[in-house]
Amino acid sequence: MTNKIEDAFKDVYAAKTAQSVWNDLRELRQHFTDRRTRWIWELLQNASDASTSADNCLITEIKYSPGQLVFLHNGRSFRASEVAHLIASGSTKYEDEDSTGEFGTGFLTTHLLSLEIEVSGQLDDGRKFVFPLVRDMESRKALYQSMEQAEQDFKKSLDHSKPSTIPHSFTTQFIYPIKDDAVSAVEAGIETLEQCAPYVVVFNKKFDHINIDVDIKECRKMLSFKAITPPELSDSPIQQITVIANQNRNRKEREYLLAQSKDGTSVAVPLASNQDREECLSIENIPRIFKVFPLIGTEFFSFPAVINNSSNFMPTVARDEVPLEESNDGVNDKNRAVIQEACRLLVRLLEHAASKRWHYGHRWAEIPATEKLAEQSWFRNHIREELIEEICQAPVITTETNKTITPKDAWLPLAENNEGVKELWSLLNNLQEYREKLPRQDEAIGWCKVIQSWAKVKECEVPNLPNVGVIDGRKLASHIENKCSGLEDLQNLLQENICAIDWLNRLYGFLRKDDKIDSVIRGNRLVLNQSGGFNLLKYLHRDQKIGEELKDIAELLGWKNIRQQLRDPRLTSLDTERGADDWDSKYIFERLHTRIREQAKSNPNDDLKEASARLFGWIICQKDYSRLQGFPVFAKEDDSDEVTIIYLPHPIQDNVPNNECPLAPILSWENNLRDYWELFPRRYILADTFFKTAPDPDIWEMLEVKGFIRKNVITTMRRNISFNTLLPDDPLTENEDHTSVESTLVTNVAFLTKDDIGIMARVRQSQRLARKFWSFLTEWLILHDSNGMEINEEARCTCQETHRYYSAEWLVPIVRNRWVPLGERKTDQVTAESLANLLRHSEWNPSSLSENHPIVKLLEALGVARFDLMRQTAAEDNITRVAVDNAFIEMLAKTGGNVSNLNHAVEYIEALKDNEDLPNIVAKHQNRKH
Repeated sequence: MTNKIEDAFKDVYAAKTAQSVWNDLRELRQHFTDRRTRWIWELLQNASDASTSADNCLITEIKYSPGQLVFLHNGRSFRASEVAHLIASGSTKYEDEDSTGEFGTGFLTTHLLSLEIEVSGQLDDGRKFVFPLVRDMESRKALYQSMEQAEQDFKKSLDHSKPSTIPHSFTTQFIYPIKDDAVSAVEAGIETLEQCAPYVVVFNKKFDHINIDVDIKECRKMLSFKAITPPELSDSPIQQITVIANQNRNRKEREYLLAQSKDGTSVAVPLASNQDREECLSIENIPRIFKVFPLIGTEFFSFPAVINNSSNFMPTVARDEVPLEESNDGVNDKNRAVIQEACRLLVRLLEHAASKRWHYGHRWAEIPATEKLAEQSWFRNHIREELIEEICQAPVITTETNKTITPKDAWLPLAENNEGVKELWSLLNNLQEYREKLPRQDEAIGWCKVIQSWAKVKECEVPNLPNVGVIDGRKLASHIENKCSGLEDLQNLLQENICAIDWLNRLYGFLRKDDKIDSVIRGNRLVLNQSGGFNLLKYLHRDQKIGEELKDIAELLGWKNIRQQLRDPRLTSLDTERGADDWDSKYIFERLHTRIREQAKSNPNDDLKEASARLFGWIICQKDYSRLQGFPVFAKEDDSDEVTIIYLPHPIQDNVPNNECPLAPILSWENNLRDYWELFPRRYILADTFFKTAPDPDIWEMLEVKGFIRKNVITTMRRNISFNTLLPDDPLTENEDHTSVESTLVTNVAFLTKDDIGIMARVRQSQRLARKFWSFLTEWLILHDSNGMEINEEARCTCQETHRYYSAEWLVPIVRNRWVPLGERKTDQVTAESLANLLRHSEWNPSSLSENHPIVKLLEALGVARFDLMRQTAAEDNITRVAVDNAFIEMLAKTGGNVSNLNHAVEYIEALKDNEDLPNIVAKHQNRKH
């Protein structure tokens, strides 16, 4: 009766167990994708729990070939109760404080690979066993029966001695037949093991080796992981551990930095040796939380290192996270304590890396952004207030000068993309005061990512991160604006070999790429003008190739700030930015032309004269001669302070010269003419300064052709003439119009009779100028206008007759004024004596002149004497030339030079031929005082 009751209870318990296994296996199948890698860690965990107490003794191996997966370990023998729980899916681990599992159903996850497992091992009494563990899922009853069958098979295998199928040096073996639907789970588990095995051997000192042997698809891959742990330092909780990873017998060393605390919390990060330097590596997609083995799913935990705690971590049932929020039972407080300690350990790792001058330590400071972070308020607050703040106060940044500084004291470049960070770092590195505060150049991008991750945690804008030295384009622009008033100040801020203009171009280019053009360049006094100062872009005009000469002229005319209003053209990175209106040479010239005309009326000072000459030269260089119309120039300078302004006339129209054209600068005249410049009104002669600005003689020839100036003082034009004034014969009938029917070519002398400043008016008041005028007439003018002294025949007149005339129109005022007044008063008239005086000072003499010499014609036109008769008489009488010359001069003095006294002159000359005292007469003439 008793056995029946016990059997009834046993059947119920077995049914309940089968029901539980049934439910668990179904749930596993439903969550296949999420839990398909759990199997590998359950196997390793069971191996770890079966290990001996000695460290570095446990060896595990995964062997995978097509259709089969084998798991082996060398742990201790099974207890009978453990085999029973293995079959019934119960747990014995609650009895063992050193075990890492708590829930007893972990081994069921391995049935994701196969519902049938061949289990091999030995009991602690030495008996060996091998039996199939099958989970028949056809029904609950079938599952129960398959569990009973496994129990019978286990017991039966103990009674029959069989050769062991377990390889030498291993004690336990699980063989899983692998069908196609389980291949993905196998491959995913092995891949996860490859990634995490180094951390397992670092955290769990029980393991000596974790081996992986994969032989599929004609590819053999053999991996082995072993940790070599140096002795712990007595004064430091930090160890640098090497994991030997053999792949196909090729040895590769992986390094890890491990920080441990007394409460069992440890933090690990990967390292790499590269060209004799250590580099900090990112965790990448490794699970961030380990309880000896990884909690799959914590790859997205927002922590930049791997945290391990074998005893205090309390994960969820699914072993995919550790809860950190408030709990009624206080269990989560243990998880919080581990996280808090992990944060402190991570700061130590960062400080250690910086002290060793390792590279890329920023990889251990970047907080991974995940959606779960927003949901975990306690964790987010702790990371924000504790971890980030602690890092900010720690010397974790290595500068370009190989010093270590805190993020609070650093300047960390911030830009929108990696290229922008590089450009900004380079700009900052060129500034003397920043060089000591910048991270290494190759770490600038990494630290930019760090502060961006911190800003997300702190829920603020990156530039506003508290206790962090963040500098972006905006801050740099403001710094330059506050520190520098101009280019010279900027140059003083830069490194010695850096050109400030090049640096500014790089800055503008960076700001434009970083989309800060409107908010920074347009909002800061940061754009260089041509005076070397900074101003807002909107106030600066774009220089469309305005010549420097125009700008200099503008400053002479009082436009002192023209260069302050123009953007420096060397700023090529701003070429397409408009700012204020564009200014070109045409616009500047028009404004200068207006200014110079206004100042010419009111303030013709030395600056105006220089501006006029230089602007004149600029126009000539541009070859845009239309700009000379109405242009104010100034006359030949003298010792007085008065400046005479001349406005250049309109260009020549229809080949008719403008009588108001000023004379070209004297330096442009031919050499023989320059001696007579005093005859012409100074106020109509351009100053030689203008010739110096345009010294090419061809230019002045061209300007004369266009009618802006006169270079030749002899003017030539065609017009209808009046015979009353140009007839060489007796005057015509008065009160009749005697004008040529057709236009006739005539010549004249510029400014000969212009008002009271012309030549005729000026020479009447000065004997010196009168003599110079005589010299001009006889020694230059009649030679250059010899045709004008020719008597032209048969020009038709309005009186229906033809008349003779001189084409030299300049004879008219000379005749009308009875030649040249030489007295002290304006009313003084020419006399024979004054004419004789002029002749005595001339460089010519009558006997040297041919019959057709222009001077002879000139004197004949003036009605002075008939030279040809006098010369003929002297020649016939064979009088010496000196006597003839002196006799002629004396004759003029006595006869008055009139034609009516010609007989007296002839008689006087005839008397000389009989005079025996001729030498004395000559000597007397030579010694005579005039």
